[in-house]
Amino acid sequence: IEYSIHEKVKELNCLCNIASLMLDHQKSIEKIFHAVVGCLPPSWQYPDIACARIVFRDQEYVSAGFKTSRWKQSANIFSGREKVGAIEVYYQKKRPIMYEGPFLKEERILIDTVAYQVANAYKRIKLEHTLKERIKELGCFYGVSNIIEKHSSNYKKILQGIVDLLPEAWQYPEITCAKIIVNSEEFKTDNYNNFPWKQIANIEIERQTIGFIEIAYSQEMPALEEGPFLKEERLLINALSERVGNAIKRIRA
Repeated sequence: IEYSIHEKVKELNCLCNIASLMLDHQKSIEKIFHAVVGCLPPSWQYPDIACARIVFRDQEYVSAGFKTSRWKQSANIFSGREKVGAIEVYYQKKRPIMYEGPFLKEERILIDTVAYQVANAYKRIKLEHTLKERIKELGCFYGVSNIIEKHSSNYKKILQGIVDLLPEAWQYPEITCAKIIVNSEEFKTDNYNNFPWKQIANIEIERQTIGFIEIAYSQEMPALEEGPFLKEERLLINALSERVGNAIKRIRA
């Protein structure tokens, strides 16, 4: 009985520690994963020979001394109906057969619960990230409107002001640069370079292309809907190119 109580206490401690991690909205999903794999081995029946891994998309997060073996217990992580990863616990030595190989029935329940909690944390962080990106986009639109209103008929100041504003509206502002070309005149951020990871939208007036807006990343980032760019960023750059075209058309009139 005492041994059973000890195992229950370990499981409850694991769940409490992981629940605390999930409540910390300052932690990234990567930091949560690193912390979770550290919590798992001490919570299993044989912590001295246990190690853990989280595989999430194309990334791995492992506990100290991690090594795979034939004695494994795992639970999938889902985002909706899509499998996005798995949590794995391994024993490095053979142990007596229990409920599921050398693992307890309670450990199956525990690993499934942790996988569910991790999936919820990923969902929350993803939603928070999406909200922050939408707020940045709205801020960009507001800033562009202010620049156009402030400089009125000075298109050079308008275009330079807009190009300096653009990087903050993209997902990775610290590695983002921008350029606007209109009728062979070039306006760019101080950090601009002709990097290969770019997103471009033409600027048109009455179906005639007069230039373009270009956003570029200075380093390769994970693939998304359009290279390293979000589909929302495609919508944003298209809307901005239309806004710039309308502003230039007004000034020319």
